[in-house]
Amino acid sequence: MLWFDTGTNLYASVEETEKHVAPTGKLGQYLHEYRFRHALFQDPSKGVFDLGDIAWMIKPELCKSEVIYAPTMDQMMFFDHTKTNGRMLRVYEIDRDGTWNLFYEKLRQNSEIIRIY
Repeated sequence: MLWFDTGTNLYASVEETEKHVAPTGKLGQYLHEYRFRHALFQDPSKGVFDLGDIAWMIKPELCKSEVIYAPTMDQMMFFDHTKTNGRMLRVYEIDRDGTWNLFYEKLRQNSEIIRIY
């Protein structure tokens, strides 16, 4: 089992995505413009949680990790640490700037082959 606890600090301002994401082709334009669909997406403190998962798979050294006991989760998404479900890998404390730079680099490198339909 794997638990990503990395997204909270993976935020980027609209200005950052305008500078680094929008110019990378159709996908970059789409991702930047998507931020204007809802006010929450424009909040400079809004974390992009899934970015941490992907960054860890590409470059694990961007994160710290530890093996912990897997707690039980109830229907309200609260952890119960009195019962465990074996062990799991917890990925946490991600390098924000390193993760965004990796994302920007991959967008630039692949802008020609990524198509938006």
